[in-house]
Amino acid sequence: MKFFRNPLQFASFIFSAAIGFIFLFLGIAMLVLPGPGLLFMLIGLFILSGHFVWARVLLKRVKRGARSAQRGIERRVPQTKRVFDRFGKI
Repeated sequence: MKFFRNPLQFASFIFSAAIGFIFLFLGIAMLVLPGPGLLFMLIGLFILSGHFVWARVLLKRVKRGARSAQRGIERRVPQTKRVFDRFGKI
């Protein structure tokens, strides 16, 4: 458990954690409802990764998976390599 030196730090932690969890839960809901579910989940994980180790680990796994998927696409379809090279990699 993290200890806070003053109430303002604690309030900041509670506020940012609440915003992170709201984004995460909205993203999960948007996987079955219309909306950008994956984007909201990534934003929530990014916010929560500043406070929680589990969110940091999960965000690293998501980044690794995205890089792996990008390499798989580049192997299968050579034209996509040019598109990724033009717009940058993850």
